[in-house]
Amino acid sequence: MDFEPSRQVSCSKSLQQLKLAALFTNAKFTTTASLCMAANSSDNGAPVFITSCSDTTSQKVWTLPQIGHGNSGRYALAFGPGGTAPIKCLDVTDGQDGQAAPGTKLQLWDCTTDHDISQGFLPTGVIAWQASGFNGLCVDLTDGIKNKGNQVGLSQIARS
Repeated sequence: MDFEPSRQVSCSKSLQQLKLAALFTNAKFTTTASLCMAANSSDNGAPVFITSCSDTTSQKVWTLPQIGHGNSGRYALAFGPGGTAPIKCLDVTDGQDGQAAPGTKLQLWDCTTDHDISQGFLPTGVIAWQASGFNGLCVDLTDGIKNKGNQVGLSQIARS
């Protein structure tokens, strides 16, 4: 489903940030160039990248945590027919080990049942990573490049 962006938090590459719907639990994340955040594989460690929103070879509809009230949670992507298993979650590579920094790439991983900090994101108009000691990082295009296949990573939030 397509959607209009909601509130925005400015990242260092604000024109390239990925935006999310404010009112939906299932949504695509888009850039200003009609590119969507997607993945092709349900394997752990599969890269999360951008592709054309009309691409039919990759999965692009994410299940979001409840928007508002400061809720953080997992962003899940289902690879089975009709949104069934296998279901994987947006994950910060090495995020739990305290290795994440601006430029860290994002991947898919098995969804955790606890509140694993490598899978805790907050819907604030952009997708902000909410982890102790790592606040201020949001999902962004690597090097601001809008080419299909560019892997998505973390960027420092510049609040204005």
